[in-house]
Amino acid sequence: MSSLDDFKHDSNASNTPIAVRFGMIVSVVLIVLSLLFFISGISDPSNPNSAASWISTLLNFSIIIIGLVLAVRQHREENLSGLISFGKAFGTSFKTLMIITLVQAIWVYVFMAFIAPDMLDEIFNASMEKAIGDAEAKGQDPEQVIQGMNMMKWVFTPPLFAVIVLVQFTFLGTIFSLIIAALMKKEPQNS
Repeated sequence: MSSLDDFKHDSNASNTPIAVRFGMIVSVVLIVLSLLFFISGISDPSNPNSAASWISTLLNFSIIIIGLVLAVRQHREENLSGLISFGKAFGTSFKTLMIITLVQAIWVYVFMAFIAPDMLDEIFNASMEKAIGDAEAKGQDPEQVIQGMNMMKWVFTPPLFAVIVLVQFTFLGTIFSLIIAALMKKEPQNS
């Protein structure tokens, strides 16, 4: 006679402690990896299409997804007796994602403003070279490209890069959270 009678859990249990714990763990792992890639010279932000950049991006997103899955699973198993609705799974995943996103945005700002301030110039110069090369290949005047790029130099600042991280992580993370919630929901069986 196992049914809803045996099902005991606190459906109002907060997912915040789990979200904070996993959000901080994932954030620390991402920060350590970015530092290792930076120190070793593996990452080259001026060449975002390199194999190392692709591997780094895939590794980062894999770590984020694993962290979100583990947070939802722990909330489901520890607080909800093995059952979780789509909404609660999404909420746990999304809250964990928001912790990761905020920490990463702060990290990007600190990294680009204080640890590697010359990195933004490298990224800008690489973008300028690519834009000039593309313009020349199309028979356009490179001077116009240079003027346009110089007008856009304000984009290459630590605060704006932090905002870009906020937007990118929130957008992609919401998609990840929706998929994770759909895959991990476990509703009670009515017998």
